[in-house]
Amino acid sequence: MALPSPSTSTSPVPPVGKAFKPLSRVIVADDEHLVAIGLVAHLSALGIEAVAVCRTGAEAVRAAEEANPQLALLDIRMPDLDGLECAAVLWSRHRIPSVIISAYSGDQYLTQATETGVFGYLLKPVEGDALRVALLVAWARACNLIETSERVEQLEETLAARRVVEHAKWRLVSERGISEPDAHAILQKAARNSRKRIAEVAQGFLSGGPLD
Repeated sequence: MALPSPSTSTSPVPPVGKAFKPLSRVIVADDEHLVAIGLVAHLSALGIEAVAVCRTGAEAVRAAEEANPQLALLDIRMPDLDGLECAAVLWSRHRIPSVIISAYSGDQYLTQATETGVFGYLLKPVEGDALRVALLVAWARACNLIETSERVEQLEETLAARRVVEHAKWRLVSERGISEPDAHAILQKAARNSRKRIAEVAQGFLSGGPLD
């Protein structure tokens, strides 16, 4: 396998969004030592540290738990666990995106590369500028996806909390014969007195706990 050519760019991968740091920590996994060394050199020229260099997908999974990388560069064909399987594990367990490095451009590999966790695909030998662009796009896509997922989760939590509060309010209305604003005021007072969120107080009430 050809050794990747030296990088011609020293521009670092920039930060993406407000909540994410610039890309600076990457795992490299390739069972060909010379290729791995070339990738590490490219990363260094971009101001990115290769926090672990692995020969198998299984090693990359273990390294992800110890080295705290932000992204993984994975050869598609490795012993133990191939790059696509490794990418799926890294994304599902740690939300670590991957860029696949491969000598194969067949449709079967490209189709498989659309699996969860793969955010880029590069053909060997890897050029420095191509790697920089692939990392930029992959990191941006992953960060945006994570950010969107977190917003969706927060929205779902907010809606769930509101449903609990509404349920508790109308139970108070039914049991005590009071107005909806009065029921809400009771929940608010209980939340202040207990120093809990109103949704926690409402859930406690619905579970049989006292309010006052």
